[in-house]
Amino acid sequence: MIKQLSHLKEIVLNQSKEVHGILRIGSTRTYSLYRLPRILNKFSQKYPKVDFKLTTDLKKNLINKVLEQDLHVCIVRGEIPYWPYEKHVVATENIYMVSKKKIDLNNLPDLPRIDGARDPSLKMYIDYWWSENFKKSPYVSMTVDNLEITKKMVLNGLGYTISPSMLFDNDSEKFYKKILEDSNGNPLYWKTHILYRKEVRMLIVVDAFIDFIVQNISKKD
Repeated sequence: MIKQLSHLKEIVLNQSKEVHGILRIGSTRTYSLYRLPRILNKFSQKYPKVDFKLTTDLKKNLINKVLEQDLHVCIVRGEIPYWPYEKHVVATENIYMVSKKKIDLNNLPDLPRIDGARDPSLKMYIDYWWSENFKKSPYVSMTVDNLEITKKMVLNGLGYTISPSMLFDNDSEKFYKKILEDSNGNPLYWKTHILYRKEVRMLIVVDAFIDFIVQNISKKD
């Protein structure tokens, strides 16, 4: 009944041509930490009568919440091959090898690696790259469950890590970064998508947000 009441309020608010109301967004932790605050700030400047209800969670949980209509949209990183509705790319990141000082990629199997929290599809992507380039398994010296901890460990010279660029974009001068390439010499990319059901675009506030994030948010924004 609470969900039905919420949807009824949205329909009533949608009768106005003015962009206002509550926007229910889901986002993975990394995007929420490094990109989303600036995006919501810019959107608020353009549409000051919009309020946000933000949920941060694992990718699979956010997708389920959109399917169950608990969220209007969700922003998730990585490949989404099984999504049956609408999606758009809102960010594209390089995959970096990151260390405190310059190192030779050929020496990676013998150097300590710090593995941080990441979703299974990213781990598979990195593992596939590794198997194409090395016969020896990586020497994983640390496994941590927090991305900021990963950065601190690398910053203190305790090992290298392999990560999409979003985590390190704001600290470029503190690290040595090398873009990883596939066997054909093409850079490895990791994408972020916004997912939603088509019918939510009937709501003015949701339609305005989707257009805003797709049309105005650049790779580095």
